[in-house]
Amino acid sequence: MRLPVPQTSAERVELHVQQTPAAGAARLTLVSPAFSGPVVVDWDSAEELSQSWPELIDSLTPEMPTIPHRLVLPCGTDNWYPRRNRPGLLELLQQEVPAPLPDWNLLASELSNRREDRYAVSSDGDLPDDLPDEGQRLLDQATELADADVRARLDGGGSRDNHSLKFLTWLFARCPDWVVPAMLDALEAGYGRHVFLADHRSRALLLQGVGRTARDERDQRRAFDHLFGLPEDGWNKNQMACAAFLLSRTDTAPMLLTRDEVERLAAIAEAKVHEAVGNDFTARYSYGPYLLVGLLRWRLKEPWALVAGRDETADRLLAATQRLADDLAGRVDGKPHLDRYLTVLNDVCKELEGKGTNPNLLVDLESFAHSSAKDDA
Repeated sequence: MRLPVPQTSAERVELHVQQTPAAGAARLTLVSPAFSGPVVVDWDSAEELSQSWPELIDSLTPEMPTIPHRLVLPCGTDNWYPRRNRPGLLELLQQEVPAPLPDWNLLASELSNRREDRYAVSSDGDLPDDLPDEGQRLLDQATELADADVRARLDGGGSRDNHSLKFLTWLFARCPDWVVPAMLDALEAGYGRHVFLADHRSRALLLQGVGRTARDERDQRRAFDHLFGLPEDGWNKNQMACAAFLLSRTDTAPMLLTRDEVERLAAIAEAKVHEAVGNDFTARYSYGPYLLVGLLRWRLKEPWALVAGRDETADRLLAATQRLADDLAGRVDGKPHLDRYLTVLNDVCKELEGKGTNPNLLVDLESFAHSSAKDDA
């Protein structure tokens, strides 16, 4: 059947069914604010199909929108061994674990270092299969020592900085579970009211640290509640990173969001993508698309959500991403990093259309974001 006027935007349509006994076919009426009046299905002019009901249903079943794959940052042994006259993590652990005052910042920096796109510990908390037993034993001992120092700091003792806490957060899922609620306590307390939160650099560590380590649904929900309690124009890359990490690295966090919360995150991502247009490109601009693609994992809960052409919010996100892609296309001029990022943005557009083709899209976005991460995070 033909609609009275071609539609250019998504509109609510109601189907009314009226069946009168012994009257044959039911009366079907379509009602929408976009129509000048009700539209009644004309059975007499309908074409009779030769397909069986199962065949007809199969032919009308649309292909489900793609869902970005969960991000797992892999681990490898490159960080564990010396390279170019620099000690690896194994040697540093051998040096620092027996020390009276371990250099937690040194150890944390090595954990956060990525060689050949791999970390010493994966984001799922796994260690390389070929790591010698000594490596795991020393890492476990260091974890216990850092755990004890962080607990002592909460009791008024311990070290005077967040370096042991930073070390624990770069263990990803190997971080002790109790640390996440403690970091959330600090974020909720505010500057100067918690030993973890002395300055803006501490906030960066706490926000990104929660994103790296929160695996319990209660902690994830609490993290979202903290983020949604902030004004939208007050979000920077650290708030976006926290949300993006949670959404991209776990299957539970996307399931916790309501549609209203999805709309809020989408508005923030859209604004940050528009903000990047016309500015000198830096890797920090990847946080908008990174959050956007993480948000598309809400399709785990609502499979047809945020699909361009069916969802006005997705249409706006697609328009913003295409605008940024068009801007970068005019500035590539032989710059490999811009060319790579332009390819990533085109992949983001495909995901918004529900037709994603890059299974490593979140890995690519995280790679750009990581290059802008600061030492204090």
